[in-house]
Amino acid sequence: MATAMAGSIAHLVAGLAVELAPIRVNGIFPGGAATEIFRGLPAPLREAEEARFRDQLIPRIADPAEVAQAYLYAMKCTYITGQVLKVDGGSTAGGWAPGAEGRDPPRLAVRRPRSVSAR
Repeated sequence: MATAMAGSIAHLVAGLAVELAPIRVNGIFPGGAATEIFRGLPAPLREAEEARFRDQLIPRIADPAEVAQAYLYAMKCTYITGQVLKVDGGSTAGGWAPGAEGRDPPRLAVRRPRSVSAR
């Protein structure tokens, strides 16, 4: 369900950018952040979430100020519109760090271009 929602929001951002141009429309997709709500979780649940964050490419949970910096970046750069900036420690780029305990690294499919023969 979360993947469908994220895709829908990304399409909404792009569509609004087209419809509202020259007004800029961008989205920020934050990963986990150590908010007051996160810190208030019961210890076992919070520890399980912290363990999950240790397996991503930047092995920690984000500080809320880091997500805010991404928002400010998108607002400051006046040539960005219709984009979604993922602030997730690389979890959507590779999912997890190579060699993360108990997991295999993701495999990337690389398509080689067909050779073009001279005629």
